[in-house]
Amino acid sequence: MSRRSASLDPDGDVVRHLKASGKARRFASWPCYHTELHTFELAGDAVRIVGYAVGAPFAVLVAEELFACGCRFLLNLTSAGQIDAVAAPPYFVVIDRALRDEGTSYHYVAPSEFAEADPRLVAIAMEAVAREGLRVFAGASWTNRCAVPGDN
Repeated sequence: MSRRSASLDPDGDVVRHLKASGKARRFASWPCYHTELHTFELAGDAVRIVGYAVGAPFAVLVAEELFACGCRFLLNLTSAGQIDAVAAPPYFVVIDRALRDEGTSYHYVAPSEFAEADPRLVAIAMEAVAREGLRVFAGASWTNRCAVPGDN
């Protein structure tokens, strides 16, 4: 991930692990006083991550701060339970579309039943996970915070 990209970690699992292992550094000049931005090294690149951005309004607030600070690509990392099993666990699902419910996304994206992910990004994510030898599928999800500024 470049300096113009960041990740949200709503569950805080990744941030907790990075902090406990001493791999994450707090980014002191992060202007969003509601959260902490952390930086860690991954494959020789500085990766930025914000933990605990839970709920549509708050996630969008944090996303707007990231975009105002120059972020151009935002990845949301989270875990979820499965509704319909596509295989025996463990496996990963790259979300290719999200069923929209009430939520902040209606302020940024025209109304529709689903928010669709960019198929090129879905393919890149699936290829990256598969390259690591992990089982991966594409699938839909339900969310009430499926879009942030800049999403289509």
